[in-house]
Amino acid sequence: MQAQTQNCNVGVDKVEPGDIVVYNVTVSNNGDAVAHDLYITDTLPIGFDYVNNSVVNATLVESGSSGSKKYVKFYVGNLSNSSSITVFYNTTVSSSASNISKNSVILEGFDGMNRPIQPTAVQSTVIVNKPKLEVKKSSNKTTAEPGDFVNFTLNLTTNANLYNFTVTDLLPANFEYISAQPAPLSISGQQLTFNISQI
Repeated sequence: MQAQTQNCNVGVDKVEPGDIVVYNVTVSNNGDAVAHDLYITDTLPIGFDYVNNSVVNATLVESGSSGSKKYVKFYVGNLSNSSSITVFYNTTVSSSASNISKNSVILEGFDGMNRPIQPTAVQSTVIVNKPKLEVKKSSNKTTAEPGDFVNFTLNLTTNANLYNFTVTDLLPANFEYISAQPAPLSISGQQLTFNISQI
């Protein structure tokens, strides 16, 4: 047998935009001679970006885009027979990532007789939880008369962490804003805009 990628995993099943995902790729040489000039190329999922200078046990030699996806290529070097090495590198997840995100890692190099090894590929899958914000508005009264005070409540729920976003509410005609908690970021006519740091 010759050098091959044994596995690629991230240690987590689910992530969110903004998270750092650590990929670790194990390369094994099950042959009877040294494998030479080994390279691994990872085609990252859409919305995943390599973190510069994060690779361990390899050297980044190339990075770029292939269609809508980005890729990174690392030089692993030589690997003696009956041994293995694990390469680690970090990526960040953006909001453009797909809910089910798969990467593909290919190993290339030469065997002990300087013949190209058969390229082998492995994949890993990460579930990206994208925040879905739901806003419900309610009031403490169903009917009101001129001069009455009406309290409105905005209830925000999400399926994942959400940071630094705004919510805009439009007051009914002939209603005058008095106060709110938290205070609105801006007021323009009947329109109130709130900045939410985290939910």
